[in-house]
Amino acid sequence: MAENEQKSISLENVISTAIQVPGVKVNREIFLREQFKGLPRDRMEEIIDKGPVDALCDRNQLRKMVKKIINERTIISTGASFAAGLPGGLAMAAT
Repeated sequence: MAENEQKSISLENVISTAIQVPGVKVNREIFLREQFKGLPRDRMEEIIDKGPVDALCDRNQLRKMVKKIINERTIISTGASFAAGLPGGLAMAAT
């Protein structure tokens, strides 16, 4: 087996394993409804059916939305990592 094929198979294994972890897989419809709440029902359905880009959503608005989502998720991830590291840091300080 070629090296590229081996890397591809490994990446596929990592991704398929990751999506089985709770919280990793995202329900697309729920996510879009949450992000575009407040829009008229027909516009919301168009975005869900076609996707935001094909539904001709404003690209600048989408960029702002993406940055906000990334920042929120980064803060949550950083906070969880910090909290998970506290017991080890306290144990190290105690020794």
